[in-house]
Amino acid sequence: MRRVFCLGCVWITTLVLAAGISWHWRGQDLAVGAEVSVAAATAQRSMPPSSTGLESIDDGIATDEATNLREELADLEAKHNALSKQYFMLSLEKWAAENDTSGTDPETINALWDRQLTAMQIGGNVFDFESRFALMYAFASYGDKGVVHLRGILDDRARTDFERETALLVLRYMASPRALEAVLSFRDPELTELDYPYDLINSQLKMIESDAIRHRFPEILARIDQELGADTLAPERAEVLLTLASTHGDTRARQLLLDPRIYHENLGGAITLAATLNTAVADEFLLNIAQYHEDQHYRRMARRYYGQ
Repeated sequence: MRRVFCLGCVWITTLVLAAGISWHWRGQDLAVGAEVSVAAATAQRSMPPSSTGLESIDDGIATDEATNLREELADLEAKHNALSKQYFMLSLEKWAAENDTSGTDPETINALWDRQLTAMQIGGNVFDFESRFALMYAFASYGDKGVVHLRGILDDRARTDFERETALLVLRYMASPRALEAVLSFRDPELTELDYPYDLINSQLKMIESDAIRHRFPEILARIDQELGADTLAPERAEVLLTLASTHGDTRARQLLLDPRIYHENLGGAITLAATLNTAVADEFLLNIAQYHEDQHYRRMARRYYGQ
């Protein structure tokens, strides 16, 4: 039962890492991927010409054909995504069968970590797709003991930067309150991109239950209130604000989303995130940006997504 649960938890994180998954599958030589490409090219060639002078083509027939091709393309893309998920789950199950994660004593955890790290080093210090999710699966199985191990690696400056960065990347996607606490308390300019870890906690806030972490919201919101609109170097700040307001129903976060200082933030990621949320808060945010933001680009983005 625990193995099934951990597989489920790790699969949830793939929603957060959709961009990484897309990159991974771009290089896969799958037949269905070829079909998608062929269908896309066919659809493009079959679009009604705009200024070719071939008025004899019946616009209605051409439009129907293009619509049918678009539907066929969407169906092929859905099949491609299903195969991607199936491949991913099979890869995880194979890794789980070959790596026992039932033991949670420090020596066992350390041994597994060392094996995975050695494998990545042989591959040229590449934290690739399979390595990433294999480690996420293992440390989801280890729970709080896994968090303790990762935090120990982060705090050990005698370890290589690659090992510490790998530990941080695994930790940031662990959906547990203990993992969030560890990320919030960790500061190291050599490893972290921002002074405050908006980029590191964003995924965790999307996955952890509200009641388990609500006591940390005031601290996070106080920092956002202090920095809101000060610069555009932390695009995840607005995303964190939207997550707290929309996913966790935080009233203060909702107020800050409507604060005029929000217009000085980098809002590309927040607008895209809002488009995936079917909530009144997300719609309110999009409508506010569409109506009042001075940047045409952001207004157009918000209008495109509002009401979808």
